[in-house]
Amino acid sequence: MWTGSYKSILKYYNIKNKIAWDWASMDLTMVEAPKGGA
Repeated sequence: MWTGSYKSILKYYNIKNKIAWDWASMDLTMVEAPKGGA
């Protein structure tokens, strides 16, 4: 139930704000976390 609601809200938000999720997910995989914490 929650997953379906979350997906529909995210879809609406994505259409309204035109977020490029493909680029956002690529950025997360290309940037490494700092060693030993922040």
